[in-house]
Amino acid sequence: MNGYDLGQYGYLLPVINYFNVDTGQGNAFLRRALSAKAGWSTFSVVVEERPELSGTCAAGELALDCEYRLTQPAYAIIMIGTNDAPAFPADTYRANMTRIIEISIAHGVVPILSTLPPRTQYNDRILEYNAVITQLAQLYGLPITDLYTALLPLPNQGLSPDGIHLSEPPGAPAATLIFNSANLAYGTTMRNLTVLQALAAVQAQVGY
Repeated sequence: MNGYDLGQYGYLLPVINYFNVDTGQGNAFLRRALSAKAGWSTFSVVVEERPELSGTCAAGELALDCEYRLTQPAYAIIMIGTNDAPAFPADTYRANMTRIIEISIAHGVVPILSTLPPRTQYNDRILEYNAVITQLAQLYGLPITDLYTALLPLPNQGLSPDGIHLSEPPGAPAATLIFNSANLAYGTTMRNLTVLQALAAVQAQVGY
């Protein structure tokens, strides 16, 4: 990760320096996880077999198990469910999120949960999901970052015109790592900031 400007958030530099290295499986900030694909739901990660991952993952291996086996991370930011909202009730989401958490713990990974951003449609379901995320964080004693609340004051609640994806500042993606007031009016920049703040909190509380 290069070209960042922390502005008033200079206290985040140690966490950037720690994770901004090549581990042999790619830089932790730049790697696109096998378990994080555009359009995926919680089912894609811990229920469905993903034939497109064959050759990288073992036959029948779940995407999340595969990612953890290959990278052996200490921590994982878990933010998934936006694509579940149109179709699945909160109880179904809870079951899948519980499985995500328990698979993570079984691999020795500390999951850092994030609430989901608002949606123009299905926002009532998003609120139900965020209640589930908060409850699971409390139940398992996990760190959590509240992205939903951080986005609410932003223009269009930090969403792009489609009402689903996070908005991006002019000059993105580079600008999403420049934490000035103009760029922090956009959802993607705010998400990057809250993730770094969550990692810094974990560093302060439990170390690496």
